[in-house]
Formats: sequence, structure tokens, C-alpha cells
Amino acid sequence: MFSGGRTTYCDNGQKKYESWSKGRRIPNKSFLLLHQSIVWHKNGQMKAKVLYDPREPETNKRICWYENGQKKSEGRHYLVEHRWASGSAKDGKWTFWYGDGQKKSEGIYGGGVKREEWSYWDNDGNKTIKFEHRSI
Repeated sequence: MFSGGRTTYCDNGQKKYESWSKGRRIPNKSFLLLHQSIVWHKNGQMKAKVLYDPREPETNKRICWYENGQKKSEGRHYLVEHRWASGSAKDGKWTFWYGDGQKKSEGIYGGGVKREEWSYWDNDGNKTIKFEHRSI
């Protein structure tokens, strides 16, 4: 088993990044059980928060905020590991907002790609289009 965290700071002493992970190591691999990371804007507002627990995939979530504190995006994601890199991909329902809090778009991702019907709004909150994303 392994567990640990890491915190980095900006020059002004404000937190910049904080993460915590718990898992177990397998030869030439690592198996992640739980992960949480938080990133802050330089002004101290939270920029992004990622929660990951493979035992409960429906709780895997990424939330992002603008520097003014308004929510920017929220949705499910899953971790992706390749031999050369790791990261995450969007999955399930995602919602995006403009910097003033008005809804910008909403729809479904599958494997990091837009799928199914997506709705889009203009800056005034008027629904402008519904678009069906299809796999080729």
C-alpha cells in the first residue's frame, strides 16, 4: 500500500496545488484506489477539484471555476493510463457555464468525446441550438 500527498505554493505563499492519493503498488505499475487534487488561482479562488474512487465510478468528478469564483464546468471523468502518459477523460453528463454564471452548454461525453444531444446557450441565457453528436 502507498498513500501520500503533495502541496505546492505560489511565491506569495498561497496554495497552488494539493493532491492526495492512496493505493497499492504492483510491479512496473501502480494501482490507484483513491485520489483527490485541488488547484487554486493566484487570487486564492479554487480553480479545479478532482475526485476519483474506482470503487464508486459515479462519484468521479471534476469541477472547475473561473477566477471570479463562478463555476466553469462540472462533470464525471475517469482516469486513463497509457505506457507513456496518464490523465483523465470526460465521461457522462457535463455542464459548462460562462464567467457570469449563465449556462453555456450541456451534454454527454463518452470516452472523452461529445456524444448524443448537446444544448447550447448564448450569453443572455437563450437556448440557441440542440446538436446531435454522433460517432463516425
